[in-house]
Amino acid sequence: MLQGPLLLAVFIGTLAFLLITVIRFKVHPFLALLFSCFLAGILTGMPLDRTAGAMVEGFGKTLQSVGLVIGLGIIFGALLSDSGATRKIAEFLAARIGARNAPLAINLTGFLVSIPVFMDAAFVILVSLAKDLARIAKHTNVALVVPLAVGLIVSHNLIAPTPGPVAVANQLDVSVGSFALWALVVGLPAVLVGGWLYGRLLGRLKIAEDSAGETASTEAAPDLDAQARPGASASFFLLLLPILLIFAGSALSFLVPQDSSIGSLLKFLGDKNVAMISGVLASMLFLRRCFSQPTAEIIGSAAEKSGGVLLITGAGGALGATLSACGVGAYIADSLAGLSIPLTVAGFLLAAVLRAALGSSTVALITSASLLAEQIANSGASALLVGLAICAGGNCLSLPNDSGFWVVNRFGKLSVRQTLAGWTLGGTIAGTVAFLGILCLQVAGIGSTAEGSTLSRSENKDKIVEMMVEGRKAQEQVPLPSEVFGPFSLEEAYRIEGSLAARLEKLYGPVAGYKVAFATEDALKKYDLEAPVTGSLYKSFEVPNGGSVSADAFFLFHIEAEIVFILAKDILEPLDSVEALAPYVASVHAGLDIADERFDIKEGQARTISDFVANGSGARYFMIGEGHDPRSVNLDDLTLSLYKDGEKVYEGHSTNIMGSPWNVLLAIANAHVARGNPFRAGQAIVSGKVYSPFKASGADAVGEYIGDCGALGKVSLTVR
Repeated sequence: MLQGPLLLAVFIGTLAFLLITVIRFKVHPFLALLFSCFLAGILTGMPLDRTAGAMVEGFGKTLQSVGLVIGLGIIFGALLSDSGATRKIAEFLAARIGARNAPLAINLTGFLVSIPVFMDAAFVILVSLAKDLARIAKHTNVALVVPLAVGLIVSHNLIAPTPGPVAVANQLDVSVGSFALWALVVGLPAVLVGGWLYGRLLGRLKIAEDSAGETASTEAAPDLDAQARPGASASFFLLLLPILLIFAGSALSFLVPQDSSIGSLLKFLGDKNVAMISGVLASMLFLRRCFSQPTAEIIGSAAEKSGGVLLITGAGGALGATLSACGVGAYIADSLAGLSIPLTVAGFLLAAVLRAALGSSTVALITSASLLAEQIANSGASALLVGLAICAGGNCLSLPNDSGFWVVNRFGKLSVRQTLAGWTLGGTIAGTVAFLGILCLQVAGIGSTAEGSTLSRSENKDKIVEMMVEGRKAQEQVPLPSEVFGPFSLEEAYRIEGSLAARLEKLYGPVAGYKVAFATEDALKKYDLEAPVTGSLYKSFEVPNGGSVSADAFFLFHIEAEIVFILAKDILEPLDSVEALAPYVASVHAGLDIADERFDIKEGQARTISDFVANGSGARYFMIGEGHDPRSVNLDDLTLSLYKDGEKVYEGHSTNIMGSPWNVLLAIANAHVARGNPFRAGQAIVSGKVYSPFKASGADAVGEYIGDCGALGKVSLTVR
């Protein structure tokens, strides 16, 4: 496959081909996007079957994320529009705020709404209001749609609790609250300049009346004089109902236990798809007397219109996935990360270019933070300001390989030229303004003292890592870090473990995967964990099935029969369900986790979870058996047993770990994404023990061990 600088040429050439075919030759965007996928694959030398696979995967993943929201959003918008609800709201707002202030109002609405609500869902809900407000207030469509879209994307990429900013803050070990506060400070001017002011300017230019697009000012408004009209209060309630449900699910989930019945209900109601369904059902119920035609006809017409939008949106995701599979994103990331430029500038540029190359702002933010985290820690640069710069860069350069580009294009009734001028350039202006604000904070000295963890920004972190590295080199136990350096949090422990892993890779070779610990429900409750913990496994410690290890290599020998997942591809974004996780798994195996206890614990001392994680969660040797297709084995009905010298020493069921090994993999995959350390293709994930491990020391560990994992087969180990 093609490598090096030519990948950048392929990226630019592919996007040029796409824009020329759509704008100049009027090829339908759906077909143009698919043609562009194959062009990128051919030019980079990627096998055609892999090109087709990446394209189909990207298409499916995109629609899995936003397909229902788009379909339900079109139906929801049609019900509100036909009944006159959105027009009633637009008339109300125009009368209260004045026609001149309509773009500012919709801009700030988008900025605030997208803090708790995902950008795609919020845009689908609010765009019909923007178009009706444009008609009532006598503005061009562009002058309202652009401020709304830019307002939404700025807060989506800058302000927690959306996934990108949370992942960046966690990866760089910055307090999420502090991060959100300063994001608001730099985000407000950005959204006003890139959304409101730029939208006003764009609305006065010729491009606002692009003949290839549709403007709200020329759309025929429904005749509402002959039908009942809903009141303003009811109209506002129905429009905001999905937003309120999502907000409640997000905000209140922090106040109630996730495993409680109330927590489960909030999670269900706050799901964006459930919220949209609720909006549709409520509109059908409360607006039934206001419709100008039968409800079935309104929904049928809306469903027909959704087909084209879904195809184009999915194809945008397909192009982004194909370019990523070609290696474009990895080449650009590696090139920029190695440049000798200030880290604040590097973070902004890296996120912006990755957004352009990969077509996903969330992936761009997480990848950028992961690449720069160690440099930030070692240089003493402000993690807060570099993290904010990364998030600012994620607003820039949304191109046609971004599914969001096509959501704005089709729902906003914009031409491709209008979308490039409004959405792409407007978001880039907003991101640049936010970055300039970050530079002002830097000049003012804000963030010069590391935010968040004092431990991970102090000499203590380096001392802990050095202590544990030297312990491994000398094959000696180490004291508990929390006893020597004071207590530290779980997030701080993962930062230490990340630095430790970087050092150990030089000794032991690359990270081969991760072992899981504390995966049972009892352990999660006992230690108040949201997800199991993990430790890095190194390729040089993989023991072949039937192999042997020396008992002298251990201080306190642990051995557990476990299930091993081998990943088929990188997991770069949070996944919503086990069903979404399945395509990421290449094979499942029987396995053994052969762990060790490396702490020198004195009388009266107790190892904390943070100690355990910081030192790699006891990870040592591991073994992987024969592979199986994950679809051929029911992992939720396996009995795992361990035998020593022919005698069964423990037995457990696969459902003992979070109800299913799949639930374990989903939880830790999402936890790693949130920390900016995503799982990679080819890595082995050892699922966690289903029952108490067998422990021994010295001569007591010597023997023949067999791990019987039912349908997954057996693995054996000799301890000599």
